[in-house]
Amino acid sequence: MARVLALFYTELESEGLISQHDQTSYNRVATIDSPIGKLLPESFESIVERVRRTGFTIEAWQGHGHKDVEFTTMCRFLQEVELFLTVRIAVKHGDIGLLRRLVDPLIVTFLGAAQWNYVYEMLFYRWLLSPACTEPLQRSILASGLVNWQGRATTWKATDLGLEHLNCNCKIEMKCYKNSTHNVDTIFNRVCLTNTWIRELRYKLEGRYGEYMPGTHSTASALEDMFSLGQKLFSEALARPRATIPPGGPLPPFESRDIWQIGVDSLDEKVERFNKKFTKQSVLTQGTYITNEVRAMERENADDIDDLELETDAMGIEAAGVRGMVVSAKPPNQDVIQEYLAYADETTDGNLDATLNLVSNIDEDNVAGIDGP
Repeated sequence: MARVLALFYTELESEGLISQHDQTSYNRVATIDSPIGKLLPESFESIVERVRRTGFTIEAWQGHGHKDVEFTTMCRFLQEVELFLTVRIAVKHGDIGLLRRLVDPLIVTFLGAAQWNYVYEMLFYRWLLSPACTEPLQRSILASGLVNWQGRATTWKATDLGLEHLNCNCKIEMKCYKNSTHNVDTIFNRVCLTNTWIRELRYKLEGRYGEYMPGTHSTASALEDMFSLGQKLFSEALARPRATIPPGGPLPPFESRDIWQIGVDSLDEKVERFNKKFTKQSVLTQGTYITNEVRAMERENADDIDDLELETDAMGIEAAGVRGMVVSAKPPNQDVIQEYLAYADETTDGNLDATLNLVSNIDEDNVAGIDGP
């Protein structure tokens, strides 16, 4: 937030409302209200739009028009934070439509940052949100990832976080009340079955007696720190690209990795690997394979599958009678493998598109990978 404030100060200076050399015009929260109050609504909106173009576009991410790598790094940091703050807001408000749109840029971000566990989890999530599943099932998958114990519009949380909170309540109960009669079963029944009811009862009692006891940790206000850092960045001319970079010591200026470009470059390979592992059945699995003839006979003889005996000597396969018609025998020849692959490509409609609709959106004037609704 401090860096966004510094960009805002820079635009106010371009309007002649504050001066970088006159710190009395912006050094406190109260003093900045005066120049903002002089703006017309149209002027304020114009300044906000210029801030967005300065720090939140693909041009800002790539550092177009200047060679100040530290300013480019700051813009990349802002856009990465923006992505995860958007996830946080979407979860808090239960906005599963926005969460669906964030899956693709998160895949690219995790790819570029080499977070491989998250990559495959998000690719699997993206597969479930593809035509491999029906629209009602996709919506159910999105909705099942969130819970709202309190029932208010802004109290949604991720299901696993809700489970962690419930486990924490059980742990506190065990630590405080467990004895020879108050055993684990009693604690689980008491906490798990009455957790939300007890919370509502506590709120009502606190409201009745006028004493509210928050269960959260107390945190100091970051407002003063935010304004202090924003003012420092602005006064040292770090909120705009610099024409000349002053020497900063023995180390060169830091430039963050272009994780979005790295992610897009490796996307095809990772998606293809994912498809081979999860969405395409393997031709060889523990010395067994399935042919089109086997599948046809399975469909025709589904009721009598246990008694079915298949003769396929022409393909070099020994006779066998196996439930499910997975025939184990000699290694298949290449013709059989190609036949099976052709069959798999025809019948597997749920494969991920190798681009995930990301490459075409990388040049859009927004967060890479987020397309329209």
